[in-house]
Amino acid sequence: MASEQSKFSVYSIRGLPAGVWGESYAIVTAFESATNEFTTEFFVITKRPSEALNSGNIKIIASPIPPELGKIDIEFTLQEGLQQTELLLMEMLEARASELSRPDVAYLQFELKPTNTGHLLGCWMRGQFSSQLTEIQAKTQCTPLARYLGFFSQVGIITRNG
Repeated sequence: MASEQSKFSVYSIRGLPAGVWGESYAIVTAFESATNEFTTEFFVITKRPSEALNSGNIKIIASPIPPELGKIDIEFTLQEGLQQTELLLMEMLEARASELSRPDVAYLQFELKPTNTGHLLGCWMRGQFSSQLTEIQAKTQCTPLARYLGFFSQVGIITRNG
């Protein structure tokens, strides 16, 4: 799933009533974008009220810091991306609360549960999030994620009999 210089993780968004977003996932990347510079991208795909993609990215300059503060590297960048994803989800909950005319939705607790990449493949095979996954592949600068999503075009869609 990752090389030393780039990495991505997939999370299912859990704990919310199905009517808020339905099946939903977050993908977080981290990669070295230049010497002493890291980038994290975060993508959120949701099913309700219609399939949607929300995303963002930030750059982190790895300036020298005291050893007591830790190290700015791929792992630090991935964790910062996860934090940014949580902030984006909180903003999205506020917007969804307004859409539903239910202020309480803005304060619902959610969990980003690490999951394997097979969940994304399952979505693709069921015909869910196809345009969003294609857009993520086109937008991401994380080579392992783009390569992984690129393989989806070789996979057939599940058809139901009857």
